[in-house]
Amino acid sequence: MIKILKYDFEEDIELLVIGDVHIGDKDCDINMVKNTINYIKNNKNCYCFLNGDLLNMALKSSVSFEYETTSPHSEYTKLVELLAPIKDKILGVTLGNHDDRLLKESGIDIISFMCKDLGITDRYCKYQALLLIRIRTEKRSQTHKIFITHGIGGGGRMIGSKANFLSKLTG
Repeated sequence: MIKILKYDFEEDIELLVIGDVHIGDKDCDINMVKNTINYIKNNKNCYCFLNGDLLNMALKSSVSFEYETTSPHSEYTKLVELLAPIKDKILGVTLGNHDDRLLKESGIDIISFMCKDLGITDRYCKYQALLLIRIRTEKRSQTHKIFITHGIGGGGRMIGSKANFLSKLTG
């Protein structure tokens, strides 16, 4: 199911889509994450959408299992700490496949907990979102329609598997 989120702004905005950060992975560029968050925080009309795999979520059953830099609990604590200063600038949140692996294995939706801890449960979209962003200025009124999904369950990395996944979204 697609969750629809509507926003009205009286000025142009900048929207950053943040995903595949993989906090906890040894290759995560935490300085880039911090710089991006600071950019959002310090720019009045800059907002973001969180599009999955913010955490690495390596579980014992995962192909990529190893606590590369931190445990899943430490990853989660770090993520909430990093996002707290921009919580009011997060327009929506979806799960990624790494987040979804914990949900499938244990029934724990770590990203819904994150949204609760940040006070943004109304912006939690689970798998898919449709952002309706209306910009109303003195000169014009324009609505932008943005569909966002991380693409969980695509079944592969080839073009054909992605096409098949997209066709399932419409049915």
